[in-house]
Amino acid sequence: MAANFQVRSRVIDLSKHLPQRNETFLVDTNVWFWTVYPRLTDCPDIPSYQIRDYPEIMARIVKAGGKPHWCGLTFSELAHCIEETEYRIWSHLPGQSARSVANSKEFRHNFTSERASVLQTIDTVWQGVTSVASILRAPVMIDQAATDLAKEELCRYPLDGYDLFLLQTARNSGVTNIISDDGDLCTVPDITLFTCNRNVISQASLQGKLVA
Repeated sequence: MAANFQVRSRVIDLSKHLPQRNETFLVDTNVWFWTVYPRLTDCPDIPSYQIRDYPEIMARIVKAGGKPHWCGLTFSELAHCIEETEYRIWSHLPGQSARSVANSKEFRHNFTSERASVLQTIDTVWQGVTSVASILRAPVMIDQAATDLAKEELCRYPLDGYDLFLLQTARNSGVTNIISDDGDLCTVPDITLFTCNRNVISQASLQGKLVA
């Protein structure tokens, strides 16, 4: 069942967007994963448009002289995503049924060579991110004030915990363009969401929020 988003952001169909020089974006972790992670073909549960469209568009942005950015939470979220994906791939290797009894915690601690491979993959992916993007200039300090604001915005908008601090960092840095496939972000009014998510684009069009 598709989510019924109440679209408050400006939404741009990223697949039709012509990148501009010096155009600044905060790139969400999911897009970095699909752009740089090397084993996407081993993940049959990922929709084809995500692994086809986002890497192509990110390459166009870089070529045009756009300025993609990451924030302080990107590395931790990306490392977690890579480790979980590597675990799922490993646990479903053919002829290795005994391995499927291991959980992700055992995978991390009990299998030395696999752990080394995961760390190497994380390092390679992160080099791919930092070779084309830079950190936002005003990272949020996750102190009492930031936590209180996150709590308020959690009640105001249907977001997950990572998104709350991602948005605070973007605002602190003066960046309102966000590239993401995460439909939750379309519910935030003070940003422009660049996305290939067809459900978000369709609902934005119906609600008069799609920017031509």
